[in-house]
Amino acid sequence: MRAFSLCLRCVLLLAGLHGLVRGVELPVPSEPLLTELWSAHWITDATAPKNEYGGYFFRKQFELARRPEHFVVHVTADARYRLWINGRSVSFGPQRSDIWVTHYDSVDLAPWLQVGANVIAAQVWSYGEMSPYAVTGVRTGLLVQGDTAAESLVNSDATWVSRRDESRAPVPIKLPTYIVVGAGERVEAAKYPWG
Repeated sequence: MRAFSLCLRCVLLLAGLHGLVRGVELPVPSEPLLTELWSAHWITDATAPKNEYGGYFFRKQFELARRPEHFVVHVTADARYRLWINGRSVSFGPQRSDIWVTHYDSVDLAPWLQVGANVIAAQVWSYGEMSPYAVTGVRTGLLVQGDTAAESLVNSDATWVSRRDESRAPVPIKLPTYIVVGAGERVEAAKYPWG
């Protein structure tokens, strides 16, 4: 088991996600989030069709008077997301979900936060009718919920800004059979909003 833990830690270090695993201690939602309605809202881009292929960027700037010891958020998307803090990729997901069960990831953002201005950003993409079987979605969107009142300042709501990712395009798979993996994707680097 020790060898597996070291191997997993090496993979996370190589992926730049070393702050997500600290020994065996992973963020767990506070009791109210397990028993009450979340105060965050699903958000989407105003130009996003209901359930078609597309990529979108979301971001929010926020201020911190001091650097917190922990800053846990719970994040999910329909269908997939990548989360950044101050330009550093910190999480991607969610676990494979379907229209009946939506999984979310709990992430401690504290290692990437700083005193003063901070930016939380997410890239969200949806596959629409070309969705792989394990990521069937309903509506392209993002949900970010702070674990406690301290983290609620990053809850997804109308204060987030968004824009469509014009660099992504689907590459449909055309075979005379049922395919569970979904379409491929093409990314045109010249159209990607680097930074």
